[in-house]
Amino acid sequence: IFYPFNAFAGKRVADRALCAEPSSGFGHSRKAFEAFIMGQLDQTELSSIRRRICASLTQAESEDANSVRAQTLRLVKCAMTDRDVTARGRGDCGGCEESDIQALLETMVAQREISAQQYDNGGRIADAERERDEIEIITEFLPKPLKGDALQIAVGAVIAELEASKLKDVGRCMSVLRERFP
Repeated sequence: IFYPFNAFAGKRVADRALCAEPSSGFGHSRKAFEAFIMGQLDQTELSSIRRRICASLTQAESEDANSVRAQTLRLVKCAMTDRDVTARGRGDCGGCEESDIQALLETMVAQREISAQQYDNGGRIADAERERDEIEIITEFLPKPLKGDALQIAVGAVIAELEASKLKDVGRCMSVLRERFP
């Protein structure tokens, strides 16, 4: 059996397809090539939530690196990076998806609500206010829920579009609404 020597990875590889030349997109970066071979290349796409968080973090750090906003956004970014690493460990080089980031933010908000309640009960008002400030910052990046007239208009439009008229059509309408308004 012929095992070609791979100069980039510094070891022999069994599959000739893994022997990439520098022109295959890795450049001369040994580390990038080894990461590709090991399935750990960060191919995370910037989702709209992730992009907004990173832009807000950059702006907040340029204004005041020690502000509550900058510290909170750093914490959110760190949590997203942790989820990306976990996803790459499972073999998903794309990192966590937009829905995972949204779930992460919702979890962070819920944690802070509990903490704020506990701080209030313990008489630590300043800490409770800090938690509430963090909640406001994190909820900026969550999708806004439909309320009132906007909700009625959206539901009416879906019902008309699907020509729903019976009770059994409720499931179809709900699935379309969840798709369009996560």
